[in-house]
Formats: sequence, C-alpha cells, structure tokens
Amino acid sequence: MYLGSGWLLYSGPLGSARRHRHHALQVVVSRAGSIALTDGEGRSTEGAAVCVGADVAHAMPAGVASSYLLYVDADSVAAHRVALLSPLRGVPAASAEVASVLEYAEPSSLDGARDVARSLLSMLAGEIERGAGPRDRAVRSALAAIPGLIAERGRRLRLADVAAAGNRSADRFARTFAEQVGLSVPAYLRWARLRFVARSLAAGRSLTAAAQEAGFSDSAHLSRVFRESFGMTPSALSTGARWIVGDAEL
Repeated sequence: MYLGSGWLLYSGPLGSARRHRHHALQVVVSRAGSIALTDGEGRSTEGAAVCVGADVAHAMPAGVASSYLLYVDADSVAAHRVALLSPLRGVPAASAEVASVLEYAEPSSLDGARDVARSLLSMLAGEIERGAGPRDRAVRSALAAIPGLIAERGRRLRLADVAAAGNRSADRFARTFAEQVGLSVPAYLRWARLRFVARSLAAGRSLTAAAQEAGFSDSAHLSRVFRESFGMTPSALSTGARWIVGDAEL
C-alpha cells in the first residue's frame, strides 16, 4: 500500500468485490491477463486496465492474482481530466501503454509508486495539465483544511465547519463545492475519513481506534461505509499489508 497526498496505490492480489461506489477516481490494472468490471446495470467492461469515475456504481465479479489498484481524490487535477472520459472505460490488453506500465518493477519507494500512478493516469487521459480542478479559493481552502478538521473534530465535524474554513455560508459553499469538486460535501467527507483511517492503520493503530479518530461511531460503522465504498471489508487494510506512507503529490 503506497499512500501519498490525495492518492493511494495498491500492488498485489485482488479478490472479487460486490456492487459498490467510491468517492474517488479508480484505475485497476491486471498484471496477468485481463480484468472485467460490471456497471450498475450489469454491463461488463473488460481490459488489461479499467478506469472507474468517482461515484460510479460497479462490481468486480472475479479477482485477479496480481494487480495495481489506484485511487485518486475526486478534487485532483488528474481526476477532473480523466472524468471527461466515459465513467467506466477499459484499455485493451494489447495496448502499448499498458505494456509500458507493466514493465515497472514492484515500487520500493513512494516516489517509485508515484511514477506508476502517473503512468496509469497518462495512459488513460494523456498528459495531466495544470490549472484544472477546483478554482474557487474557498473550496481550495476547505479541501486543504479537511484532514485537520477530521483530526480535531471527529464525529462533530459538520458542513458548517467545512464552509467556515473557506469563509463562506454553508448553503452557498455547498453548491460551489459540488459544482467544482463533482461530489457533495458529505460524500467527500466520507472519502476523506476513509483516507484518514488508511493513514491511521499504516501508523499501526487498531481498526477500532482508527474508526473513532476518523469520526465513525465504531468499527462496525466503518466496516459498513467501507463495504459501500469498496465492496469488501477493511480487514485487508489492517492485516497483512506493507505500507509506505508520505506526502508526495501526483
């Protein structure tokens, strides 16, 4: 598990996952053959890599023995650029871009993992341009403040607190936030809390402690939100994973 600023890359086997949706851009790559994902209507998209837009319902009927799995925050430049494509898009196994990504050895550092992540995004959307993503100063201020607000207020964190970080009223801020980020404030906070949990687990915290610190009522609440977001339980993140964590940005 490689956890940077606004992104997470997993390298390893993947099991099947029931229907779910996560509040982040996802790119999943099979390092051995192809992979198939189904959308909310049961239609299948297959390829050596599949890109899933933020908040797009999907499932993975069968797992793969070796994979890369990338999540990128919905407010990022990369996610906004890729969001211009279809919400569920496959890349053929014969693609030269996929072959190039699969040439990477297992990353030994966060910088190496970032190189893999950048290549995955470039494969799908070309060069990521600067200047995209949220433009409103209040939204940018609030996004920067959210991790600290979660740590400070936990379950007590509300829309009004996030809006205050951008020096805006709650109603006005909520509309602007949804327009520029592509997610509602509550949806983005759910993803931010899950990201907070990931950092806590990487630091050796128990699942219960991580859940409470992130603002979930208990580990059962976290497990329910986790299943809704990833189609599986969070136990895979709390046991058996090797973590490399830092603040590297894409």
